[in-house]
Amino acid sequence: MDIGDICITDSATTHTTLQSEKYFSHLTIAKSNVGTISGTSDLIEGSGMASFVLSNGTQMRITDALYSTKSRRNLLSFKDIRRNSYHIETTNESGNKGDRTKHISPKFFYTHELQKNGDIDVQQIRSSNNLTDLFTKALPGTTFKKLRHDIGMRQIKDLH
Repeated sequence: MDIGDICITDSATTHTTLQSEKYFSHLTIAKSNVGTISGTSDLIEGSGMASFVLSNGTQMRITDALYSTKSRRNLLSFKDIRRNSYHIETTNESGNKGDRTKHISPKFFYTHELQKNGDIDVQQIRSSNNLTDLFTKALPGTTFKKLRHDIGMRQIKDLH
């Protein structure tokens, strides 16, 4: 698998988008307009069944992959895509410029290698204890209040 041939598109659900026809066993060519931040675009050129092998030897088979030679994101590393037990991290082709992750050092994109070398310790944190969820997710009221308290934020009425 050429690393430049795959990207993940997130639009409330995750779709695998491949840039090369060679990974498709069945491909239906059909232009499709998609909504982007800058307006609509005909990025998707088709869809179909695809299969390929990741660098660690894992065989991937995707029944409904999208085809686009115009995809602007590349695969960097993989851990767990929720549905298939893998997660794919991406960045745009020109590095991190303009990406939401531009403030993160590129060395941290390769967490699998850092974990294997003992440089970092990756742990699962329950949503009820994950302080960043306060800023990234809609939470139940009790969880929101607990996390708000855990970061030291108080309501003005509680300060007197």
